[in-house]
Amino acid sequence: MIVETVNVDVAVIGGGIAGVFAATGAARGGQRVLLAERQSTLGGNATSGGVSGFCGDTAHVNAFWEELMGKMTALDGLAPLNPDADARAFDPVVAEFVFQEAVLAEGVDLLLHTRLCEVRTANGKIKSVMLAGKSGPLEVFASVFIDCTGDADLIRLAGLPVLKGGPVYRPGSPPTLAAEATPMQLPMSLHINMTDTGRAVTPHLPANCPRYENDAEIPMTTVYRLGTNHIRVKIKIIHGDSTDTRSFSDVEIRSRREAMAMAWYLQTRGYGGTTYDTYRLTSIQPVVGIREGARAVGETVLTDDDVRRGAHCDDAVAVGSYHVDYHWPDVAPRAGTGLTAMVPPYQIPWRCLCVQGMANLLTAGRSISTEHRAISSARVMTTCAQTGFAAGAGAALAAGNTRSVRNVDLPTLQRMLCDAGQSLELADYGGYLRNERKKTMFVFEQDRFFASCHASTLVELPSGDVVAAWFAGTKESADDVDIWSAILHDGEWTEPRKVAELEGAPLWNPVLCLHDDTLFLFYRFGRKIIHWESMLTTSADGGRTWSEPAPLPSGFLGPIKNKPIRMSGGLWLCGSSVETETEWFCRMELFDGGTREWIHAVDIKVPDCLRGIIQPAVWESAPGQVHALMRSTLGHVIRADSADGGRTWSTPVATDIPNNNSGIDIAKLRDSSLVLCLNPVAKDWGARTPLALWRSFDNGQTWPETFVLEDEPGEYSYPAVIATSVGVATVYTHKRKQIRYRVIPIEAFTKKP
Repeated sequence: MIVETVNVDVAVIGGGIAGVFAATGAARGGQRVLLAERQSTLGGNATSGGVSGFCGDTAHVNAFWEELMGKMTALDGLAPLNPDADARAFDPVVAEFVFQEAVLAEGVDLLLHTRLCEVRTANGKIKSVMLAGKSGPLEVFASVFIDCTGDADLIRLAGLPVLKGGPVYRPGSPPTLAAEATPMQLPMSLHINMTDTGRAVTPHLPANCPRYENDAEIPMTTVYRLGTNHIRVKIKIIHGDSTDTRSFSDVEIRSRREAMAMAWYLQTRGYGGTTYDTYRLTSIQPVVGIREGARAVGETVLTDDDVRRGAHCDDAVAVGSYHVDYHWPDVAPRAGTGLTAMVPPYQIPWRCLCVQGMANLLTAGRSISTEHRAISSARVMTTCAQTGFAAGAGAALAAGNTRSVRNVDLPTLQRMLCDAGQSLELADYGGYLRNERKKTMFVFEQDRFFASCHASTLVELPSGDVVAAWFAGTKESADDVDIWSAILHDGEWTEPRKVAELEGAPLWNPVLCLHDDTLFLFYRFGRKIIHWESMLTTSADGGRTWSEPAPLPSGFLGPIKNKPIRMSGGLWLCGSSVETETEWFCRMELFDGGTREWIHAVDIKVPDCLRGIIQPAVWESAPGQVHALMRSTLGHVIRADSADGGRTWSTPVATDIPNNNSGIDIAKLRDSSLVLCLNPVAKDWGARTPLALWRSFDNGQTWPETFVLEDEPGEYSYPAVIATSVGVATVYTHKRKQIRYRVIPIEAFTKKP
């Protein structure tokens, strides 16, 4: 038999989402690419398997993803983006066409109906692979091979070890190994389609099919409505190994019996209170959907702990954003059949894509190197798209430089990915299922570190880390009061450490802000407020180390309590204030974060007021249009506005926002709404409880929505609030003993009573 020989730079085996993106990443890296798929279409589970919903953050994948989404939208094949939805529905028919045309447009040599059958190795490398096509065998030679089969088929045929299954996790008990010699993989799913005929149908339950009488007996089932007269039904299939010929054959046989049984059950018994007695079974997907086949033994393993704590890594090439979706592999019905847990975004290492034992072999998609429960999150299509594109781009680097895949230049690869729109910054990904991302934590344990603490500030870094700072000591204004800081990293706050001190004088009111890659920390020192002087220290490593503090120029105090804002013109606007024995007034200051030059200061005073206003919270509504809300002695928040970027200001006026003469702060969200954090108590020196968030949709004229942070007796005060991809994050004083950190999704806000 004649064997066709093919020579390429990069060979991608498997044309699911990971394979489509791997082939594109390699082609865009300037390499000759072959993509082989055993089915008739590209897309894998998304198309042949009928899994017609993109899970994970579909707003942040990469530029190629956006191109595909645009093409699918143009063909009416993609649902609008909804960050509160678990999945973004799409039309598999549209998807398979768009995927096909996209890889062909990249110059990829696409082979369909072509199955991997042999792998030939030599000297720690894959020499070639044998493919079986309709016209006979093909031997493919390549510099780099990428296994995108989902089941680690190429890896296994190369004689390399793989991981399959893992311990079974039960609530309230340690994980246990299944009884089988090989731990069971996550269950599979079969999708069937039914159509409303408009009249009663005749149900049929063929021989050899199970018979169910109630919802408690049936396998885990989900019914999706498609338009007005179609439904798609997902049926859970347990006890199967997609990497074993006989086991996988048994799964497909059993799944079709389940399909007939479930069609009969829906027609005769119904599901969840709805009977589908006019619906006819119209199609069954050609293959079952596979959650977990076999996983590579990589240079490192993405662990369950990495996923649950939102891990960072130096060699990050992708970001996972989907929740843990662990279905028990040994229980078929729905009730109590697994664990679903929201996780923060987490980085996926390059070394998880590098397969141990072969210098020119990568993997992507659900066969990357992970622990069993971790793959229940990392398996979804958005994450597969990122690991696929990263594998392709990395393969292009390795092929072009004839070096081992594990030794590619990582900074170059990461720059390539970022240039291709694939953000590796965790702060970009919190918007997916943001309504489930509430968080409440104390920054440190009560009474462990400080007798008293107050005036916290925070900033979120692009990495997703959050830096907080506050002053603490014996009590406010005591000589031992210093500035302390902690970093929220991988889901845990570091132990607080002192970042500024001055012998013989108390420190006050730290304020953090981020200018490009430099973190600024402003703070005050002085025995009394009327004698305050301001200092600035900076950090180039995310708050881990700090420069020698330097004083601000004469006449400038810097941001006095609340964060400054970087305006559209590039300058920073700082809300400052002066407190004397006879009056309080605000001072608006401008500085250049690059040159560190302080360039403007103007005072704002309230006429006919005994003392006045302090501690402005500022925002920009449009270029040059900036605004300030200010704490006052009048029982209400005071407002002023500027039309020239903060150089001149309107006469301050009282608003109807109650103010107890305690600190406030404001944040402008990504949808341009505003969130104000305050004690809504209309009394000068009133109680510092409750503490609440108020939301405005009309630039601060009205505040129809609220979220109550604290309403118990005690002091909850001096908040700092920032916008995040979730909604807002805030820190505040908790009874002068602790600093509390909270993340509040915008969906948590409710209409005021």
